[in-house]
Amino acid sequence: MSLRPPQLNVLDPATSPDPGPRVKPSRFNVYRTAGGHTAVLNTLSGKSLVLGAMASHFLRAGKTHLLSPRDLERLIAIDAVVAAELDESSLYRYLHHKAVHDTRTLSVVVGLTFHCNLACPYCFEDGTQLLHMTDETLDRIILAIQRKCMMESTRELRVMLFGGEPLLEVDKGRTLLGRLSGWADRNGLAFEGSMASNATLATRDRIAPLAPYLDHAMVAFDGPRPKHDRLRVASNRKPTFDKVVEGIRVLLEHDINVVIRIQASSPDEVPVLLADLAQAGFTENPRVRFMFTIRQQFLPCGETCDAEAETIDPRSEVAQQIHSIAPGALPQGAPVAQILSCVVVGNTYCIAPDGQIYNCIAELGRDDRAVGRITDDGWFRTDARILEWTTRDPLAFDSCRSCEVLPQCGGGCNLHARNQHGDMRKGNWCGPHRAALHARIDRMLESRLTGAHPPKEVGIE
Repeated sequence: MSLRPPQLNVLDPATSPDPGPRVKPSRFNVYRTAGGHTAVLNTLSGKSLVLGAMASHFLRAGKTHLLSPRDLERLIAIDAVVAAELDESSLYRYLHHKAVHDTRTLSVVVGLTFHCNLACPYCFEDGTQLLHMTDETLDRIILAIQRKCMMESTRELRVMLFGGEPLLEVDKGRTLLGRLSGWADRNGLAFEGSMASNATLATRDRIAPLAPYLDHAMVAFDGPRPKHDRLRVASNRKPTFDKVVEGIRVLLEHDINVVIRIQASSPDEVPVLLADLAQAGFTENPRVRFMFTIRQQFLPCGETCDAEAETIDPRSEVAQQIHSIAPGALPQGAPVAQILSCVVVGNTYCIAPDGQIYNCIAELGRDDRAVGRITDDGWFRTDARILEWTTRDPLAFDSCRSCEVLPQCGGGCNLHARNQHGDMRKGNWCGPHRAALHARIDRMLESRLTGAHPPKEVGIE
């Protein structure tokens, strides 16, 4: 989830040509210097520009009164210089709380079943009660979602089918998406349907009923073919790599966008897997995009979380290999201010097949982590446990208070913090994640300095 912040300044360069001591450098500035010039990015606004040596020196030294009117105007426009009286920490806290409680978009992940046709050894749902959703529970969930949208003046509804494997329950998936899509259309709400699937059951007969309602499907590979076939196995222990590739082709045939999630233990595995996916034609397909989860080992999600995944250093040899295979696979340009650490911190609910409500997909089926339920008469009912998520304040953590890239990570994963400390109202150890963010920003600023891939800016020459 992204939330574009409002204009941060209270200054108008046209009417304040000489603000003098009333302005200061933003605490969210990141700098990169080369060849006598400095590129500056404000991580809250996501805007950047290039300065000469003297202007850069004045800005970084806090001597904003010595900046030329033109440089000052440009820096104010990207929020790299802000009003002296502006408390940027309070501004971030305001934006964070606003995003947590924003009801304009409601996102609901619905687990149709905990049954699955695969037997992945690391599955976080391993050991959960093998539930199928009843027709009665499905009706209650649909009614509760409609009521929540109406009560909170929601303007966009996003629904993801989840499992287990949702393609084991195609009829219920079609009912859920079809009824909510039609209801949203009649009531003037935008609607987006999606699905998280292992894709091994993505036959034409199963996908055709869902296709009218699906914008995209998320499909994962657990590393290169040999590793994937060892980790992501069918219940009969047969490998699945080729079945997943076949399933993705079926999804694309039905005009469903596919997000391929590459889960690897090290960055070195990614180019090897991408080479296989290139042979399948996926790296050049405009309907396919990629996500990367790099972690040291595959564990149940009670021990790790994708929000803490280390990203790939864009300056590394691995990044160059990826670019040569799939030029659009890695993110380009400036990172967008996320404000929140993860979409599930906002107006997102995960519903299990029995109607219990959870904050995070990774906790589905763990009764002790439920924060509420869909009532028998079709209402969302959450209890005080949800406050652990909604009241977490990144600025309460020493590691976040002075961090210039805080808008990019939002204080780290709530679930990871709880797994680390027993209480999510604690900070995460963010060393690798912060270093990876800095590497990506540094690469983008380096591109600005060399004139390659300049970021799009509004109102900046």
